[in-house]
Amino acid sequence: MILITWEIWKERCKWRYDGKFTSIKTIIDQISHQISHAIHQPVFKTSPSDDQLSVLLSLGYKPSVKSIKIKLVWWIPPANGLCLNVDGASKGNPGLSGGGGCIRDSNGNICLAFAFHYGFGNSLQAEVRALQDGLLLANEFGLSINLIYSDSALLVQSLSNNSLPSWECARWWRSAQDTFRSLQINCCHVFRKAKKVADALTSYTTSTHDNKIFTTLSSLPLACRGPATLDKTGLPYVRLG
Repeated sequence: MILITWEIWKERCKWRYDGKFTSIKTIIDQISHQISHAIHQPVFKTSPSDDQLSVLLSLGYKPSVKSIKIKLVWWIPPANGLCLNVDGASKGNPGLSGGGGCIRDSNGNICLAFAFHYGFGNSLQAEVRALQDGLLLANEFGLSINLIYSDSALLVQSLSNNSLPSWECARWWRSAQDTFRSLQINCCHVFRKAKKVADALTSYTTSTHDNKIFTTLSSLPLACRGPATLDKTGLPYVRLG
């Protein structure tokens, strides 16, 4: 009786792998190398379960997991005058789009807010149109804007560099840029959580397809009143990332 060890058997046995006859040991080594490469290269957003991690470690694999950092984000009131927070969104991008914004004083009081439905378009068009509408409404109601907040880095950069971000939004961007330049307004990029009221107004209009203007806190849609009140108290939002 001949006894063959597992190692010898792996070497002697041949299997068709990747179109070639290859030993089991070579197949296992190749698969192991591919798994190792797949796990060690990317950085995963979530950690594996204890059981999954135990299996991976037993096989010699240690996945890299992105560490979660907690940041506190505030809505920052203007030092003086009024500020405009704007936001735009498109469901499907492109798809049905809308924009919203609010004008507030240094105490967080709502001077004016709006939620406009824009029909079919992309997210950048919605951001630019919301900016233009906010500036037009400020002029119509005699409100002097000193500062603009937006979470669109592309829009903020285009205003600072006086460069058109996309031909698709040219007519609205040029109108907004003319007002922006003539009034010498500052524009700042902020995290999304720092403009929760504008974000809530945009969500409202993309869901209802309404076009509305609000002049008081109590007239805002219910989903917008909470963020507006929280901003006024100066309490922060928690941002993970």
